[in-house]
Amino acid sequence: MDTYYFTAKCFTQLQLGLPQSTFVDATSLVNYVRIIKSDKEIEYIRRAARIVENAMQTGIDAIEEGVRECDVVAKIMHAQISGTVEFGGDYPAIMPLLPSGERTSTPHLTWTDEKYKSEVEAVWRKSIAKSGFEKESRIGYSMGLNYPPDWGEHTASLRPGDKTVLQPNMTFHCIPGIWLDEYGVELSESFR
Repeated sequence: MDTYYFTAKCFTQLQLGLPQSTFVDATSLVNYVRIIKSDKEIEYIRRAARIVENAMQTGIDAIEEGVRECDVVAKIMHAQISGTVEFGGDYPAIMPLLPSGERTSTPHLTWTDEKYKSEVEAVWRKSIAKSGFEKESRIGYSMGLNYPPDWGEHTASLRPGDKTVLQPNMTFHCIPGIWLDEYGVELSESFR
C-alpha cells in the first residue's frame, strides 16, 4: 500500500466505515488535478516567494567566515516562520540544506555546528569553472502545496523522457545541480 499521506490504518477505517463500498486505486489522482494552480494558489505561491526571498537574504547576510552553519540555519528558519510584515510564514516542507566546503558534493545534507571557512567561495568557483559535465538527474519538478514528508507533487519531473506538456499556472522548482566527488554546485529557482 502506498502510504504517502494515507496510512494503512486510515484505509482500514474507511473500509470499516463504508462496508458496502468498492475502493479503486487512484494513486496520484489528486496530485495531477492540482498540478494546474488556481489564481488563489498562485497568490499564495507569490506570498511564499516573498518569504523565501527574505529567508535567502537573511542567510546570505549571516554567512561569513567563523560563523557556525547551525546559527545561520536558525536565522533562516526564523525568517521562514516569521514571514513578512504583510503575512506570517510557516514551517518549511524540508529543512534548510546548507552544507559547506567539501560537503557540498553531497545533495540534501543539512547543517552541522562547523564554522564557515574562507574556502566556501573557492569550492564554489572550482565547481562552476569545470566544463564538460552532464546533468544526469532531473532539473526540476512541479511544486505548490508542499508539506512533509516531501516537497514535490510527484507529477511532472523535468528529465529526459518526461512527457509533461507545460501549461499556464503550472509551477516548478528548477534545480540544475551537479554533485561530484569533491565538490558540487546547485542553483535553486522556482518559476511559473
